[in-house]
Amino acid sequence: MTKRTRISRREFLALSATALTGAIIAACGPTPTATPSAGALATPTPTVGAVGTPAATPTQAAPTPTAAPTTAAPGTIKNPGTFVEANIGDVSSMDPAWAYDTASGEVIYNIYETLLFLDRDRIDKFVPMLATDWNISSDGLTYTFNIRKGVNFHDGTPMTPQDVAYSFWRAMVQDRAGGPSWILLQPFFGLEVQSFKSDVVDKQFNGNFAAATTAVQKAITFDNNAGTVTMHLKQPYGPMLQILTGTWASIISMPWAIKQGDWDGTAATAEKFHDPQAESDPLFKITNGTGPYKLDRWAPGEEVDLVANTNYWLMQPLWSGGPSGAPKLQRIVIKYVSEWGTRFAMAKTG
Repeated sequence: MTKRTRISRREFLALSATALTGAIIAACGPTPTATPSAGALATPTPTVGAVGTPAATPTQAAPTPTAAPTTAAPGTIKNPGTFVEANIGDVSSMDPAWAYDTASGEVIYNIYETLLFLDRDRIDKFVPMLATDWNISSDGLTYTFNIRKGVNFHDGTPMTPQDVAYSFWRAMVQDRAGGPSWILLQPFFGLEVQSFKSDVVDKQFNGNFAAATTAVQKAITFDNNAGTVTMHLKQPYGPMLQILTGTWASIISMPWAIKQGDWDGTAATAEKFHDPQAESDPLFKITNGTGPYKLDRWAPGEEVDLVANTNYWLMQPLWSGGPSGAPKLQRIVIKYVSEWGTRFAMAKTG
């Protein structure tokens, strides 16, 4: 069994913030300050008179006035609608169910969204995002989410409760080695679970992958007519809402994923899509989220370009003073530059 490296949500957000603010490249370059020219004081040259003629009195040239220092003009904004960042870590995958690193998370959080999110800098208070609200049963075993209406994916198709349920099913069934899926599996199958295949399929369902997949689908159900998604936990789980704010809980479009060659959502075919290598994952390099930015280009090892989602659904801030509406920045460019000196030079030149 592959050993999983655990990272807490708080650690993940702290690392993401560090990665984000590590090396910002200014969108403007300052106008160079003119160097004051010092006035030259002429050296007096004595005039030598003819023999027998008194020498003329030495004269001193009038000093040249010192130029007043020139005040630097304010920096000129080169591309006011573009934000450029230099970073040292490349994205490992654009698939939120596969990625488990801060560089990927920074990008995924701008493309995809979750049912709820943290209330600004609080880790114990939550705000609705793709769910308008939720209810937790008195025994702590059932979570019911009312799914927001009127939200479209980047391809223009509407988000449904089935998309939400499928996103969780797919993440748990895929469970690539070293990935984040154990975080979602534990509330539904036990705190000892580290791997879907070894701890759920083999130990709980005697190696029957289809039966284990059916159990996943029973654990998370949807009702398109009622507009709800319901999660049935194995035991009360304190950090349940917290884990639903992670990138691994991002919502994707089921019809779109299937069209890309991904899992069709049936138990009979699930095993084929378990534990994929990064580049064999159908969603490795493509995206279709509901977030404020859309993927324009990803050149692995070079840069990621995001463009604004001008039809972004969020019209009211999630918290007081928070962002809402179409993004103010039209383009985000993240350049991957490993050498510190190069990043510093980029920051200086703008």
